[in-house]
Amino acid sequence: MVDIRLESMTQGQYETYRQAGPLSYAKHISKTGITSLSEAEERAEAEYQKLLPDGILSAGQYLFAAYVGGTEVGTVWLHLAESGVTSRAWIVDLWVHESRRRRGYGRAIVQEAERWCRGRGVEQLSLSIFSGNDGTRFLFEGEKYLPVVLQMSKLL
Repeated sequence: MVDIRLESMTQGQYETYRQAGPLSYAKHISKTGITSLSEAEERAEAEYQKLLPDGILSAGQYLFAAYVGGTEVGTVWLHLAESGVTSRAWIVDLWVHESRRRRGYGRAIVQEAERWCRGRGVEQLSLSIFSGNDGTRFLFEGEKYLPVVLQMSKLL
């Protein structure tokens, strides 16, 4: 088992993340074939602005850098929200640095994010995965996440 430590992003880490995040998200959107990359970039930027209006100080948003020892291996962004009587959180983004992939870091980051959420009374942790992102889907299926909705689309 990999020993992962989550630490709140520094302002510098956030700025780097914020520059790269929307484009990465847009690429996942456009790979589905439902929109062009330029349209996906606009959508991604709008969503980031909506969710992170105050950067790392945005209410309900928790952005972490993940470390093994002193080495940063990835990031995770959690959104906490009250949904009726259930405290629910979303994994908005999970990223393992490309040079660190296939070493169990993604799984360890997920498990540490779950521990962090449990410590705050979160009862349900959810996420969305774009079609074609099989590695991420397999990771979460291996952690006993269950599909809730299958959304399908067709361009006309």
